Amino acid sequence: MRIREQFKQDNLPIDEDLFAAEVDASGYHDRVFVRQLRLIEIGNQHIFHAIRNYFRAFEQRSRWIREDLLLVGELDRYEEQLIEEWDIYFEQMKDELGDAAADDCKKTAAQALYKWVEAGFHRPIRSNCTEAFVSRGSYHILSDQLRVGWHSEFTERLRHLLES
Repeated sequence: MRIREQFKQDNLPIDEDLFAAEVDASGYHDRVFVRQLRLIEIGNQHIFHAIRNYFRAFEQRSRWIREDLLLVGELDRYEEQLIEEWDIYFEQMKDELGDAAADDCKKTAAQALYKWVEAGFHRPIRSNCTEAFVSRGSYHILSDQLRVGWHSEFTERLRHLLES
């Protein structure tokens, strides 16, 4: 019954093996999404959680694509929805900070924004596909591409990573 539910139109299957997979965090330390977290001084345990969510989401999304389970443009639309949701909170954070905020205030605000990604319930890719790592990991995938970020000046501070 449970497997059949995962293949309904409003759901996608979640591969259980991803929960048991060993994630070698050392291979991710130079990734942009990890550097974004280091920029705002997120602790190592939170960074490991981010790496694990990134790995799981990347693997799961890749499997959905390989197995032809996503509709044309569905993943792009999902990412745009996540970006739009993030942009609301990001702009609110920047408005509250103002132009003359000290760097420690910027880091504190960025940490609060990142807590929203860690702890919040985010838009699912389909209404009954609510596994948290999908949205959290998708935010890290977007962060790795510098399409979202946590620090109010993340693009300016990290753009060189993509240019080199």
